[in-house]
Amino acid sequence: MIRGITFDCWGTLMDAKYTYAAQRIAYLGERLPGLPYDDITRAYRHGESQIAQIEDWGMGWSTTSVLSLTLDALGVSLSPRDFADTVRYWEEAVLDDPPPLLEGIPEVLEILRSRGLSLGVICDTGLSPGHVLRRVLAQRDILHYFEHCTFSNETGVNKRRPLAFLLTLKALRFRPARLCMWAIRQIPIFVAPIRRACAQCFFFKTRNKARVSPWPIWCWSEFVICQNAFRSGEQPSPCCNPAHCIGENSKHSTSQ
Repeated sequence: MIRGITFDCWGTLMDAKYTYAAQRIAYLGERLPGLPYDDITRAYRHGESQIAQIEDWGMGWSTTSVLSLTLDALGVSLSPRDFADTVRYWEEAVLDDPPPLLEGIPEVLEILRSRGLSLGVICDTGLSPGHVLRRVLAQRDILHYFEHCTFSNETGVNKRRPLAFLLTLKALRFRPARLCMWAIRQIPIFVAPIRRACAQCFFFKTRNKARVSPWPIWCWSEFVICQNAFRSGEQPSPCCNPAHCIGENSKHSTSQ
């Protein structure tokens, strides 16, 4: 019997196309008068690329790291007050224009919770840390559906390491062997750590239609339909693909 479902945040609950780089670069530029915008942009991108190496190691990181790497690339510094203000703005930029939820998310969460399932979030945070993303989820009125949220900036590890999933299972009061569903966007990267954390699990790929998972879904209505099929606790067969059953481009109410 499936007891719990965890969700990725970006590209699964919320639209991942939103980026706040331009706002962050502009804000930093106001505190570095005389420096060309293009130079600040290159330094910002350089900081991001260095952080990507840390992510590859499976480590979490903070906004202060990206800002420090950006300033280091520029060969300049900020006053302590400007540094703190810039970190705060970079972290909270998402609050000025929050990304929309993917279509059907509130209805799906309501259905799943009404069935007694425990729901959690596991998110690699980026420049918007956990305390800010909780505010975004609360603004979108879905935070209350989740019993626990695991954010990489708070744990120090990202989803490339099993601990991110083990911490969530522990918070949801599940043993690692418990059957659990993981709704995530980048399945190839995270299959190994998830399977090391949870002996019985299967995945639903969201948003991206690349067929890297035996059980991809193309929209959240299909997630509910597919979850209905597994309520008895049966392990899905590798050939199970909801798109084959209901049509890849069909639109269904999530109440179905």
